[in-house]
Amino acid sequence: RDKPLTSDDVERILEQIAKAPFSTRLVVVHPDLLGVEYLGYRYSEYAPSDLAHLGKRVIVEAQWKQGTTLAHYLTDARSVARHKEVRIVVYRSRGVNRVGLLCPNGIPKERMGINARPWLWVVYDADRDIITTGYQISGIGNVWLPEDARWL
Repeated sequence: RDKPLTSDDVERILEQIAKAPFSTRLVVVHPDLLGVEYLGYRYSEYAPSDLAHLGKRVIVEAQWKQGTTLAHYLTDARSVARHKEVRIVVYRSRGVNRVGLLCPNGIPKERMGINARPWLWVVYDADRDIITTGYQISGIGNVWLPEDARWL
């Protein structure tokens, strides 16, 4: 954290994110998902984070189209790390070292929901080597970042 990152460091980080799993810790699900079944999974108060995020992005927000699988969603989140126009920001939040990735939305048209947005935003927990969220946004102004966040 004290020394500047080299371009090799950045490439190594992006490659790590491109292979990282999505968090599966139990989280509280969005209230609109309670009792809903999606692709064989019925949502209750808590769900693994990856399924909770998938349900929220497909059912609640309609950013991804119905039928999008967990594998598709993870592929789309990981793809941000390999996008030629990716922007990278590093920051600490809730005591965790995070990497935020922003790029133009390049998910396949067949998975685009009716509320698709022009940008993809993915957050990676560098301490646990997991993706913690991924969603579509209208612009970086829609994302909270601490004042000391550092764009690379």
